[in-house]
Amino acid sequence: MPSVAGVSALTAWLTLLLPAFAVMGWEVIHFLLPPQLKRLSVIHYLKGLLPFPLGEGPFAVLVELPGAWTSLFGLLLLSAAVLVFAGWRVTRMELHYGDA
Repeated sequence: MPSVAGVSALTAWLTLLLPAFAVMGWEVIHFLLPPQLKRLSVIHYLKGLLPFPLGEGPFAVLVELPGAWTSLFGLLLLSAAVLVFAGWRVTRMELHYGDA
């Protein structure tokens, strides 16, 4: 019979760490993505806020960067969506403050 600690560790891995690693991996391979998929990445909008273009290497797929206002609006919209989702998840949590 699996231990409680083992099941808890597996649950933490599947619900917290695996999605975080997927997002980090997506951002790492950003320079190889086609232009349509680059628009789904946070780095694409952060690069639009830089005052100078960054080199991505010889194998990068080049795409036109968004303007500063588009980048700012996109990042603010993403931040608001994450906050709304986190608030929704917190309101649905069951908390038990009694003796276990």
